Amino acid sequence: MTTATDGPEALAHLASGKPCDLVLLDVMMPRMSGLDVCAHIRKSHSPADLPVILLTAKNRISDLVSGFGAGANDYLTKPFASDELLARVKVHLDLAKIADSYGRFVPRQFLEQLGKERIIDVVLGDQVERVMTVLFADIRGFTRLAERMTPDETFRFVNRYLSAMEPAITRHRGVIDKYVGDAVMALFPERPDDAIQAALEMFGRLEALNIERARQGEPSIQIGIGIHTGRLMLGTVGARQRMDTTVISDAVNLASRVESLTKSYGLPLIVTEDTRDALVAETKVALRRMDRVLVQGKTQPVVLYEVLDADTSAGRDAKLRSLPEFERGLQAYEALDLAAAATWFEAALALAPDDPVAKLLLERVRRLAVPRGDAADGGVPRLDWGPEMRGDGA
Repeated sequence: MTTATDGPEALAHLASGKPCDLVLLDVMMPRMSGLDVCAHIRKSHSPADLPVILLTAKNRISDLVSGFGAGANDYLTKPFASDELLARVKVHLDLAKIADSYGRFVPRQFLEQLGKERIIDVVLGDQVERVMTVLFADIRGFTRLAERMTPDETFRFVNRYLSAMEPAITRHRGVIDKYVGDAVMALFPERPDDAIQAALEMFGRLEALNIERARQGEPSIQIGIGIHTGRLMLGTVGARQRMDTTVISDAVNLASRVESLTKSYGLPLIVTEDTRDALVAETKVALRRMDRVLVQGKTQPVVLYEVLDADTSAGRDAKLRSLPEFERGLQAYEALDLAAAATWFEAALALAPDDPVAKLLLERVRRLAVPRGDAADGGVPRLDWGPEMRGDGA
């Protein structure tokens, strides 16, 4: 237990980030009243996050109303028995644990987006429209990995992996919306920059996890991440006896499809042009416009960008050196100047021989250059989306 001599000292302790489960405040304190301290606490901590119990000799109804109005969870008048104080402390600690448990299933940030303070305030059909960034991450070849494990081993593997990834998302102001087996879908309400930084940290954490797995004789795992920014509906669906919070939007589908494309292009991280355009100008991350694709349900092609910072330092440097040649090849390809496109992509590969995107585009250009007796598709590669992603079918 930690004690403070006055209100400012108590607030300084909370601001330091040191753990605190419950606050006991005397209404009459030097320098700052307990009511004012409680009001300041509520600016950063909800009643469910940090319970506050006020202690006072004042017992008028108006005093109690003032205490609850300042955000107190409980109000105890003097004199009181120690057993009563301990009983009330226990009740509020138990309630805080229950609220924390609910928060693991319905993130508090989700409630905030719905304009709700508590889970009990949520009703079926609550919804709100927001522009957010969606991050979708998936383990490559998870089915093959799972085939070699027992159900117990599979659960331990998935939870070990997800536990390593979660801090990267929450540390960058992200909200994990759901786990779908080994897949993670997260929302970033504030800035798309947060999603990219979270993704980069996820790769760093994955590298550390793979080092640990190698020591134990386990194979390394790889993930792909797709990020898209768009308008979505956030709310509750289901029935009265069983409802769930979820996000419904084409933006979610597109983020998932972009993640699937990481396999086709051999890249760890791809973002859409909508995400690129919404980035804060000061964000220092290297991006490369890499392709545009038509996806099912879309009438306009989606422009894709590779996040070069997700590559190794050597791979990133090589791609940056070859960037002028790569960009000229992409321009020629989209203008259907296939001979020039092939020349520039070959030049890019001379500088970055391991660039999977340049290799794929060069193969595509050479294939398109062979007469097939059918009309070209405007230079836009067309992808079919189904249970399994097919490669480009330009």
